[in-house]
Amino acid sequence: MTQFASIRKFATTALHAWALDFPQADAAARVSERGLYLQGWALGHQGSVCMGLVVRTRSKEGERLQDIPFNNGRPDVIQRVLGDAPAGHAQLRCGFMAYLKEIPQSFTLGVRQGDETVWLCEVQLTESEPVVNTENKQAETQVIRGTGGWLFLDNDTNRSVDQYTGRLLLEAEGLGHWQTYLDACVSLAAGVAARHALLIAASKEQVLSEHYPHVKGALTVHEQVLGLSRPEHKVLDTVALLRARADRTECFIKTDTHWTERGAMHAALGLITLLGLDADIARRCWSDDVYYTSQFAGDLGIKLVPPVSEPTEFLQAPPAAREAVFDNHLPNIGRVLVFDCAGAQWGSLLLFGASSSYPMLKYLRRLFRRIVFVHSAGNVDVDIVRHERPDFLIMQTTARFMIEAPDTSFDVTGAIRKKLKNADQALREKTLARARDGVDDARNLLYLHMLKDEENV
Repeated sequence: MTQFASIRKFATTALHAWALDFPQADAAARVSERGLYLQGWALGHQGSVCMGLVVRTRSKEGERLQDIPFNNGRPDVIQRVLGDAPAGHAQLRCGFMAYLKEIPQSFTLGVRQGDETVWLCEVQLTESEPVVNTENKQAETQVIRGTGGWLFLDNDTNRSVDQYTGRLLLEAEGLGHWQTYLDACVSLAAGVAARHALLIAASKEQVLSEHYPHVKGALTVHEQVLGLSRPEHKVLDTVALLRARADRTECFIKTDTHWTERGAMHAALGLITLLGLDADIARRCWSDDVYYTSQFAGDLGIKLVPPVSEPTEFLQAPPAAREAVFDNHLPNIGRVLVFDCAGAQWGSLLLFGASSSYPMLKYLRRLFRRIVFVHSAGNVDVDIVRHERPDFLIMQTTARFMIEAPDTSFDVTGAIRKKLKNADQALREKTLARARDGVDDARNLLYLHMLKDEENV
């Protein structure tokens, strides 16, 4: 019989934040021969570290308490929730992954803080006829297990497997859109007297094909677009850049679709060179950087049952967004970050990028006196280009996104207001609160104005 969980959370102010990843409310619990799978994390307030999980069950014999030590480092939680650098953080080991061999009908979860127990929630399990857990099944089918523990993306909307094998190619219309985009980027940069580049973030299978179970096609979308480009288009192909490196296996995360921060650093060096700048200046700036290794279940590893994590290298530095002078806090498309570094080597940089840009910002923000990052997947808002008139204009897209060309008529303000309209109350309040803050630099008022809907303009 399939077990379904219902969860009743208790109100508490004793913790900074916590989450129960599994079991999930109103979803089939993950039960195997090892028992019921539990996963989650908890963070105490500053100076108060959570020591471990407590499971309380009751039976005719009375109450039983089972202690489960925290056994899972969660650098993602430290960065996302606390905004701190994970390396050496007192609460890095704030996660738990465990099995309850004897599965109770109901139990209560809490965490130890010193001699006290903070109770978090009550979990009730009910039985039902076996059903297909479509959520878990779909998640599993989105992961390809390669050799050596490498995981790859499958069944995504961009059909990355079909792109790699050559079964999906651009037709004449799609090639025409790419040609228009490449030429338009040249014209936009010339119009504001900026040096420009288009950076294509490599997909893992393109660089580590020996671990990928599919055979590359004779022609791919990536190669079609490169075939259209001319020297004046300034296209940085990070596939060739990273494949040529002896440390290329250190440039990607085994359990994630993205490159590591070291891979992002190599891409940033390639970008600096393409812009005609001195890469040795960047190398000297980053020469004292320190890296550390921690277990990490990325956007692929978390889809498996149970989740899979691998040792992953991280730069010992705060998340780039923590250093921003402006951040609208929106997830994904529509996010705007502004960085100022008055003593930096080079002028201003405007970057229209995607998720692969975030680790690059940890490096670039130390080299340019002003950076404006717009999460747009390479789509360009001309009004922002004219507003910033940057010294350097960068577009960044991802190899698997190339099945559709970006464009230069993107409306960031419209995308932001649409997202806010559909956002939950917590995100809307957090973002709009930022709009009410003052800014010292008048150039950033444009990005504040984007957050205000038509009724409040």
